[in-house]
Amino acid sequence: MNQEFNITEEYAIELDRKDELAKYRDFFFIPESIIYLNGNSLGLMCKESHKNILNTLELWKNLGVNAWFEGNQPWFYYAEKIGAMAAKLVGARSDEVIATGTTTINIHSLISTFYKPESGRKYILSDVLDFPTDIYALKGQIKIKGLDPEKYLILSSSQRIQVGILFQLRLSLFLNLTISRQSPYIF
Repeated sequence: MNQEFNITEEYAIELDRKDELAKYRDFFFIPESIIYLNGNSLGLMCKESHKNILNTLELWKNLGVNAWFEGNQPWFYYAEKIGAMAAKLVGARSDEVIATGTTTINIHSLISTFYKPESGRKYILSDVLDFPTDIYALKGQIKIKGLDPEKYLILSSSQRIQVGILFQLRLSLFLNLTISRQSPYIF
């Protein structure tokens, strides 16, 4: 198909009218003063999330620490509930997945568990565009192992690292799959 790109407002309106995802627009708070194109780190706030956060704050206000085990949805069981909902995303059964911590905390946990520089794999490869807290986590774990992060943490530009390779390796770590022992890099 050899279709010329059309930049007219009419064409954009027509595409919006045909957009299958347009029905979800009203699910979000959309600031009027900006064109919002960022969905990577902080997407638009979902109206349902807003309602749930306010409900959680009310539970905290009214129950205090008891909200962990009391109320209509005790917080203690969120990790299992959210994990069960995410299980299909990784091809697992609902009882095989648990949601915990933040990305940075999970990176600390993963590197602490799997980074064994004494086995000969001393280098960690990461992207310079990773969140600073993730880079701090990697540097911290290298220091804990008695090594110099300036030497053993390789930060490469996005153009030089194929995202698919990083995703596959990180997913392998999350799913506890075998990673080739030939590579000197943990990821």
